[in-house]
Amino acid sequence: MIKLIILLKNIYWKLSKKVGFVLLFRDERKTIHSNKLKKYTTITGTYFLPRYAYQDVIRREIIKNRIFDNDVFELSKRYIEPNTIVIDAGANYGQMSVLFSKVYDNILVYSFEASKYIYDILKKNAEYNSRNVKPINCILSDNVGQGQLLDPQPEEIGTYGALNIKFSNNDNKEFKNNILMKRIDDFNYEKRVSIMKIDVQGWDLKVLKGSVKTIKINRMPIIFEYEKKFETEMNYNLDDYIKFFKDLDYKFETTIDGNFLVLPSEYNHNIK
Repeated sequence: MIKLIILLKNIYWKLSKKVGFVLLFRDERKTIHSNKLKKYTTITGTYFLPRYAYQDVIRREIIKNRIFDNDVFELSKRYIEPNTIVIDAGANYGQMSVLFSKVYDNILVYSFEASKYIYDILKKNAEYNSRNVKPINCILSDNVGQGQLLDPQPEEIGTYGALNIKFSNNDNKEFKNNILMKRIDDFNYEKRVSIMKIDVQGWDLKVLKGSVKTIKINRMPIIFEYEKKFETEMNYNLDDYIKFFKDLDYKFETTIDGNFLVLPSEYNHNIK
């Protein structure tokens, strides 16, 4: 019986590689938080992913040989220019950062992730797949400081990337890490920034407010995510984003599934 199972698994993986994606039956198992990782070789790279994150949609898409948020990636890619920096705020496991770094040979990706747990996975994937990804572990915001950040508890939702930032004021609370809070403007970028992508579960406006100097210097396209469900918690609405970009003389260009592309009014670039 064991030999038959092994044979069927081998056939399954060979067929998956031929058709270009992994054929997955619906897995009803619940996500369990664990430090154990599993290595997956896919057409977009080789990734180490949480072994028991069965309901993690990002993990699932990567394993299926797909790009999570592929429309956002394709849109971003059109604005990346040679010999520039890409800012990936909210990089998760690093798939998009790795792919950004390969658009041109001389691209450098600043890849930010707040969760220490997810950052360690991001760093491992960056080191394995690309020399041009610079992983950074911090909370991006509009001010600087330090806090006690709880480890993610994906059992609540199933997906690590869908969890928002949670702080702990309890020194005895288990699963917490000291984490620095920084601004995009606190970093010295070696060359021009050609695009910034932000996906930080409701903190996007805070990240933008901490990026004003960088935006004024580089006048780069920006893609940010807006989710109405965070309005009450974060005390903002879409009008606040509109005002923010109007003050910087930016225009709203297009939107894809809650992700907005904004461009400086003077922007003139032959996109691919």
